[in-house]
Amino acid sequence: MIGSFRRWRFVISPPAPGADNMALDHALLRRAAATGEAVLRVYSWSTPTLSLGRHQPARGLYDPSAIRSVGVDVVRRPTGGRAVLHHREVTYSVTAPLTTDTIDRPRPRTRDIYAAINHLLVDALRALGAPVALATQVSRLGPAAAGGLLPCFDQATEGEIVAGARKLVGSAQWREGRAVLQHGSILIEDDQQLIARLAADVPISPVATLRAVLHRPVEIGEVGRALAETLDAALVRAGRAPSAAFELDADTAEATRTLRAQYADDAWTWRL
Repeated sequence: MIGSFRRWRFVISPPAPGADNMALDHALLRRAAATGEAVLRVYSWSTPTLSLGRHQPARGLYDPSAIRSVGVDVVRRPTGGRAVLHHREVTYSVTAPLTTDTIDRPRPRTRDIYAAINHLLVDALRALGAPVALATQVSRLGPAAAGGLLPCFDQATEGEIVAGARKLVGSAQWREGRAVLQHGSILIEDDQQLIARLAADVPISPVATLRAVLHRPVEIGEVGRALAETLDAALVRAGRAPSAAFELDADTAEATRTLRAQYADDAWTWRL
C-alpha cells in the first residue's frame, strides 16, 4: 500500500498554533487529490492545545474559561475521534490520494491506508527501541467517561498502537473527495492528565509515553528521522523511489491561509 502512490514527500514542520496546523493538514489533503502525491508530515504545536474530534460534543462539557486559565488553546480537527492534549508529543499526518498512478494497481481503500500507516509507525517506533505492537481488540485503558468527555487515549481500538497494556499513539482519519487525511499523536510525556482539569474532573488513567518505554528523553527530530527512514525503506522494498522533501507551493499556501479562518473560528470549534 505504501508503494501505491506516484510519489511520497516528507517534511518536519516548525511548531505552529492549532488553527494553522489543522489548516495545513486540510490543504495537504486537497493537494493529494490534485497531484496524486502522498505527504508524510511531522509537526508540533507552539502552544499546548486541546484538539477535539470533528463530531465530538464539547459545548457544556468542556469549560472554555478553565482551558484559557491554564494557557491551553482549543481547536476542532477535520478528522473524527476524541480529545487529545497536544504538548509534549509528536504529531504526524499523512495525506494520500485515493487513486494510483497505474491501472494495474488496486485503488487504495481508507481502511488499508490506515493499516499501512499504523504498520509504518510501529516499524519506526521499534527502530527507536520502543516495544510497541498493534492492539488486537478494543481495550479500555482507564475508567469510562461519559459521552463526549471520553478522551482519545482512554481506549485503544483494534489496530492502534500500544506499549504493553497502554495506548501510545492515537490516530484519526477523514476522507474528502479523492483523498484521505490521517493524523495522530505520538506521546513523549503524559500530558493527557490535564484533560481532567478541563472537563469536570473526568478521571484519566496513565498512558504509554516514549520517555517511559525508552527510559530517556526523546526529541521530535529523532522521531521524525525514524519515520522518514522507515518510509524510505518501505518504498525501496516496494520498488519505488525514496521520498522527496516537501516544499510549500503557492496553491497549498493559499489554501492554508483560506482554511485557517475555519479552524480559528469559535463557531467551528464549539459547534457541538
